[in-house]
Amino acid sequence: MFALLESRGRDSSGVGYIRNGKLVVNKEAIRSSQFVNKPAWQNLELPGILIAHTRAKTQGTEKNNKNNHPLFNSSGLCIVHNGMIWNDREIFAKTKRDAEVDSLAILEVLSRKKRW
Repeated sequence: MFALLESRGRDSSGVGYIRNGKLVVNKEAIRSSQFVNKPAWQNLELPGILIAHTRAKTQGTEKNNKNNHPLFNSSGLCIVHNGMIWNDREIFAKTKRDAEVDSLAILEVLSRKKRW
């Protein structure tokens, strides 16, 4: 099924999941049809929860893997997003950003929330 998502984006592919209580993220600047032939996919033991993403870049080069999805932070938050964030520069006005991708703004806003 992941390979079939390729029509949504061909610039990069990635997955995120929890293994032994730790976040695992594998992503590359390749199509999902290529990703499924890599050891990261071939050796994957199906976790309880898995998120996958195929990216069509709008902002930030896929050659910088920090721009590719899933996006994650040191707190263990992990997201994927299809779409555009129009106010990402405003969100990062007072914060250093690690990548150019606009979707990182979602992770930044979620990170600011202290309690859910």
